[in-house]
Amino acid sequence: MSKPMTAAETLAAFKAEGLSIVEYSGWKTRCRCCPDDVAHRPNGPYIRGWGDVDGQLAHITAGALGGRSVEKYIRDIINGDPNTPCKSQTVIAPDGRVYLNSTGRCNHAGKVGSSVRGHMRAADFSTSDDFDNRFTGGSADGNSFTYGDEVIAASKMNAAQYDALVRVHAARARHHGWNGRQSVGHGEVSNQRGKGDPNLDMGSFRRDVMARLKSGATAAPKPTPPPVAPKPTPAPAPKPTGPTVTSSSLNAGSYNAPGAATYKARTDRYTRRRMASQLDVLDLQEVGNGPNKAGKPNCEMRDRLDDRLDGTYRRHIGGDGRYCYSNTTRIKPIKSGLITAAKSTWFNGDDKQGAYLVFEKDGVRGMDVSFHLEHRPGSAPDAKRVQQMLSIVKQALAIAKANGVDVRNILFVGDTNSEGMVAAAMLKAGWRNVATGTKYENRPTFIDWDGRGGKRFDYGFVHITAGPAEFNALHADPDISDHAELVIKRTLTRV
Repeated sequence: MSKPMTAAETLAAFKAEGLSIVEYSGWKTRCRCCPDDVAHRPNGPYIRGWGDVDGQLAHITAGALGGRSVEKYIRDIINGDPNTPCKSQTVIAPDGRVYLNSTGRCNHAGKVGSSVRGHMRAADFSTSDDFDNRFTGGSADGNSFTYGDEVIAASKMNAAQYDALVRVHAARARHHGWNGRQSVGHGEVSNQRGKGDPNLDMGSFRRDVMARLKSGATAAPKPTPPPVAPKPTPAPAPKPTGPTVTSSSLNAGSYNAPGAATYKARTDRYTRRRMASQLDVLDLQEVGNGPNKAGKPNCEMRDRLDDRLDGTYRRHIGGDGRYCYSNTTRIKPIKSGLITAAKSTWFNGDDKQGAYLVFEKDGVRGMDVSFHLEHRPGSAPDAKRVQQMLSIVKQALAIAKANGVDVRNILFVGDTNSEGMVAAAMLKAGWRNVATGTKYENRPTFIDWDGRGGKRFDYGFVHITAGPAEFNALHADPDISDHAELVIKRTLTRV
């Protein structure tokens, strides 16, 4: 149990570790512990609970800089979300520089396991296991007693960033008298994250922090003269970029809307929106047509969609409510079909599918997969959801390869029925959530009418090597569905 480091203490400790430091504007007064209208006061009052710290969490942004400067990235992504501003005490840039962002409480951890704080104080996180999630959970406020460090990287931090992160954690541990076992990965303690955050061997990381503590702090290196600039050489011609494709994903939730009057009004409202603001691909789930599997009444949304879209969008082969529609004025459909998850992944015999569409735009081929995973609660179906997703991905990759689609041009969209578990597994497998690092990352996509609003079930995934992809809209309209509609804009890679 220790008092949080002051700005002066932080600077001194980081400099002693030889870190390259950038003081981001306002870092000494920025926080989430003092009242909104009062700048951070190191000696309190700590309205949101910030006064004793017991550990530090390592994070990865799962989103690269792209064309942004580090300063713009921090302004827009780390501090730009009005719901969760100030997401970390430090931000580590791709070149290993450490940007100081706050000296107070930050919104980096969210909910963690109820026993995490006690185990940080006991310093008993494993130094042999690469992922120690024995104490994970979601009932305690992790922001109140931990520091957080965000590393800007799409999937895995580089050597310079890793070295800087070790030094940051060693600096704080040395100041507080910790032994290095208080350094933890976000996914190890939060059930909303997984091993992909921060995508490190955490046992090895803790050992590296401990080794640095034993070796003693090193003074900042002496400045070296600037290198002699090499003779200019012609820059290589940039590769041509592919076309931009905009897709939407909507779980229409038609099973929740039996009766002609309901489904007709909802369908007409949706098709008016799509005809007024046309996209390339519509990826739909839960679009019923007649009785459902249990023989209960269901709407006939699919046929009415076909009629109201008036030929502008063409429905392709799918089934069980999963369909892809192509805008025939914007893209050329190549192949479509339905992927069924491997039988070994079914839960209580309930198979899960993903409709797919291979298309071509401006001579570049892309692919959308519209999926829907297991929806029952419990640890057993939780595990099946991950297996179903990975099974669908494996089959989709084979289809993509057979049809000349580069892995960077595939989009998976749909209802995961999982708050982060499937996303974490996908990141580990090399697929990033498009909303990560944007203001939509924690925006509710599950509206529902029974009071469970705020659940985040719908995701869009592209490969970690894919070109720019972003949520440029998210419509939450309970008059259409109990899920919000995601609109994803991405740039295809021209091979």
